[in-house]
Amino acid sequence: MPFDTTTLDSPFAALAAFDWGADAAPLSVIDAAVVAAHGDAALTANLEKRLGSIISGASSRAAKEYACRKLSMIGTAASVPGLASLLTDPDESHMARFALERIPAPAAGDALRQALGKVRGDLVIGMISSLANRRDTASVKPLANFLAGDAKIAAAAASALGRIATVDAAAALAAAKVQPGPVADAVIDARLACADALLAAGNRGAAKAIYEAVAAGIGDAPTTRRGRALRTAARSGILAALDDTIGQTIRRGFMAAWLALALLVPMAHAEVVAPAPSATAKQAAESVLAAIAAGDADLRAVALERVRYGLHGTWFTEALVTKLPTLDPRRQVEVLSALADRGDVAAVAAATSLLKSAGDADVRLAAIRVVGKLGRGADVPALVVALAGDGSIPAAARRALVDLSGPDAATAIRKAAETGSASSRVTILDILVERRDRGAVPLLVAAAGGDDAAIRQAAMRGLAAFGGPNEIPAMVASLIKSSGDERKAAELAIVRVCTSSRDAEAAANAAIASYEAADEASRQVLLPALARIGGPKVMAMIDAMLADPAKRPQGLDALSKWPDATVKDQLLELFGKATDPQDKDLLLGTLIRIAPLPDNKLDDGQKLDLLVKTMALCQRNEDKAKVLERANAIRTIETFRFVVPYVDDPAITESACGSVVELAHHQKLRDAHKEEFTAALDKVLGITKNDELVERATRYKAGQTWNRQKKN
Repeated sequence: MPFDTTTLDSPFAALAAFDWGADAAPLSVIDAAVVAAHGDAALTANLEKRLGSIISGASSRAAKEYACRKLSMIGTAASVPGLASLLTDPDESHMARFALERIPAPAAGDALRQALGKVRGDLVIGMISSLANRRDTASVKPLANFLAGDAKIAAAAASALGRIATVDAAAALAAAKVQPGPVADAVIDARLACADALLAAGNRGAAKAIYEAVAAGIGDAPTTRRGRALRTAARSGILAALDDTIGQTIRRGFMAAWLALALLVPMAHAEVVAPAPSATAKQAAESVLAAIAAGDADLRAVALERVRYGLHGTWFTEALVTKLPTLDPRRQVEVLSALADRGDVAAVAAATSLLKSAGDADVRLAAIRVVGKLGRGADVPALVVALAGDGSIPAAARRALVDLSGPDAATAIRKAAETGSASSRVTILDILVERRDRGAVPLLVAAAGGDDAAIRQAAMRGLAAFGGPNEIPAMVASLIKSSGDERKAAELAIVRVCTSSRDAEAAANAAIASYEAADEASRQVLLPALARIGGPKVMAMIDAMLADPAKRPQGLDALSKWPDATVKDQLLELFGKATDPQDKDLLLGTLIRIAPLPDNKLDDGQKLDLLVKTMALCQRNEDKAKVLERANAIRTIETFRFVVPYVDDPAITESACGSVVELAHHQKLRDAHKEEFTAALDKVLGITKNDELVERATRYKAGQTWNRQKKN
């Protein structure tokens, strides 16, 4: 639907009278019209005419700037005369230039060039900047004339020529006769900018000539930081201008991709082959190799950047690796690092050789990085050997094996996990887990049933991460075979699969089935794990044991390992009936443990209620102290009020002080009850002998934070 131009009369009348601070709401209609004008020549002409009247009329500066801003969006050649009339006005020139920079009509550039001879001082610099923003090639000659004048204007003109970046602009800069100083610096910077732009446009010859001229002017031994930076930039440009392999490789890559699609060949099998290097590329390669071996750190950095991001092709990689043995260790490290970033697998063989033979640890570390980033299955044995190295070598080799993604890498790492020393197999099993290699599950199952305890534990760690119902029988068998700390770890692995895996319920049922099929001795080993898994079926087993006097101790022990607070009422009932002191201790300890568990079985009020009831059952001070220590996990003001009175009990005061301070750690809770916390913290400060509690209480009283130290 065409825009109704009759709705513009009132907003433009408001604009004519508009000034800063006035209500700008009426101008929203003009804003909408400007948006609608795109592609609508008639509406554009209408708006240009109206906005031109604002510019040429007796409007305020605010109104004229608004008009300029809108003309920058829709202006055509028709708007140029009006905007040009503002260019010599110090107050309006900036916004007029803002509009003219963005109007594509050639007349806009003409107006800016014509204004160059009519303005002075900063306005000249403004015109120069706008012509640079337009990349106005017709401005090269007039801009060149400014290079010999006022220093500020000359520097601006040089910068503008660098942004226009044509061959003519580069020639004008080269011809400039300027004395050392800011203008000369601006000219050199602009020449380099021209060269960069010409190189990007594919004019390698012109770019190279500029880089060489700048480098010659600086010399081989600059003494200033700027001189060194310019020399580095110029030499880098020379190498880039010589290096024509990038575009060729990209074009060849596009052809390979096109052929792969045309022939329905998978891209993974479409080989991208770089063409033979040109004479200039070979020249660049020779310069790079010479700079790497030389003592100039700046030029070496330039050369290494070429290694990383230029001179594409295996021919150059092979030239580099041939050079590697002749370099000192520091240079070898630098080149290996660059080769890793380069990403050419042709470097792997040389890196593997250095990994095996280099006497310098840093060289071996750099070689490991190359192999880890670019290697394949055949390179796994070298990394496995490095796992037994000294210093930082094992950690680097481990990281490399985790990262290795080349062909057959996963298969080779799995194979390495089946052979070698026990210590290396343990490490490689852990690496398979870190690689998230679910294809290694059969290997982990086999290792879990082996005779070596360390290998079994590593396998169980892997099965804890990847296992499911199908792996539970093997995990149970490994658990039954274990003892001591290994048994505890195996229990936790089974519990993790049965509670946290994708098929947790099925895994739990598999564990129960294993229990039911086991002999009595094996059942006793597996029962604690089942108790930690929980669930109705396991509870039914425990209830049956509790009803059998011969199995009651086993049932109580299993109940003490229950994973949540759903058994609280049963525990309280059993405690009330218990007569054996050991049974009472076990039940009380379980109540203390489950009350504040973060399992969403109880809300905070129910958790605190259970702790209060448990505290009433405690006869010994050590049990009361445990209740107080567990209480701080329930972060409510009611918990705080429960704990505070125990600060006055000398036998358990430190536990109470610890919980008061821990609850105060939570700022929202503390700030919501500031007076209560302040009084309690004062009491803590007067009682506790714990230096950390003193520090924390002092900080919390002052409204400050305290950074909890991470546990090792």
